Amino acid sequence: MFRDRTFLGLNIAVFFMMVGVGMVVAILPEKIMEQTGSGETAGFLASAFAVSYILFQIPMGILADRIGVKPLLVGGYCVCCGAGILYYTAHTPGLIFMGRFIQGIGEVPVWALVPALLAVKFPGMRARAMGIYTAVFHMGLATGPVLGLVFRKALGESGIFLVYAGLCLAGALVLQATVTSGKTKGQVEKFPMMKNIRTAFRIIFSKHLIPLTGISLHGMGYGAFITVIPVFLMHHRHFSPSAMGVFFTLFYLSVCVSQFCTGPLSDAFGRKKFMVAGLWISAAGLAVFPSFDQGAAIAILGWASLGFGIFYLSSLAYLNEAVPDSEKGTVSGVYFLFWGMGYFGGPLIISLIEKEYGAGHGFYIFSALIAGLAVLLTVDKIKRPVKY
Repeated sequence: MFRDRTFLGLNIAVFFMMVGVGMVVAILPEKIMEQTGSGETAGFLASAFAVSYILFQIPMGILADRIGVKPLLVGGYCVCCGAGILYYTAHTPGLIFMGRFIQGIGEVPVWALVPALLAVKFPGMRARAMGIYTAVFHMGLATGPVLGLVFRKALGESGIFLVYAGLCLAGALVLQATVTSGKTKGQVEKFPMMKNIRTAFRIIFSKHLIPLTGISLHGMGYGAFITVIPVFLMHHRHFSPSAMGVFFTLFYLSVCVSQFCTGPLSDAFGRKKFMVAGLWISAAGLAVFPSFDQGAAIAILGWASLGFGIFYLSSLAYLNEAVPDSEKGTVSGVYFLFWGMGYFGGPLIISLIEKEYGAGHGFYIFSALIAGLAVLLTVDKIKRPVKY
């Protein structure tokens, strides 16, 4: 695996991009608050990203099953480079939200199509391969906020956006030089598109609906961690910019560690037990953290993010095992469609509950939803995937 040119290129490129993303997401909520004078619109950062992310999931998955992953992946990195340049020039909230919309388009193949490609290239250890990729992905995100503090002092806040754009462009060049076409076994240029569309609906309305609901809740949690939770910590726990950098770093490191551990273990012992355990861990952390200050809150949120990471990888591997190789792109599109819907709606819903009922209540209700889903998944009879 580690001698595979494509595998190495994918990991190097995603590390470059996610270092830049880690820098950007750590300062965007603060930038929005400065321009609007309120933290209430911070949830729209996740939603602006998620709108394009949702719209392009299944079409891009189907297209990848027809023409391969590489052109879509290289193009996605270039689109994100353009988003970085727009952030640099943005002097209004509308332009920032537009940048997030464009960034959502560019990141679709980075999130959804690479796991599909890895599932085909390494069928006997797909979760391990996906886990390494997503661990490197989040390692870059964890490194970003720390480096962002350094670049912020040297280049100013706006200069960070140009660094992000440059890292995305560097990733595109690495992919162009290392990745093969990324077509899955049995693909042809004229693969019937309607079959892919029927596959998508079959996956959604079949026995996978409960796991897909969990995937939406994971998207809600991920969106909350980069938008409404930072606002809560800044407004109600008075976190400084350096403390927020620690929070983001621990969040991404926890997810990173979970990917390294969950991949080989779920390959060996099955997916369901890890999916259920991840949900319970996340529910417990989100229910408790609002009652604590500073270091304790960060530690508890790190625990919750560990649970989200465990669920993410085991559920992604589970769904990829449900279809043959020629439909891996489509099934990844379905996965991240549901993830994106949660990412879009979750922060907005939590923000509304917080505004209506008081600080912390949105997280209590969200925690209860996750726990309820864990119970349903425990009693749900998930059949072993068909081996193609």
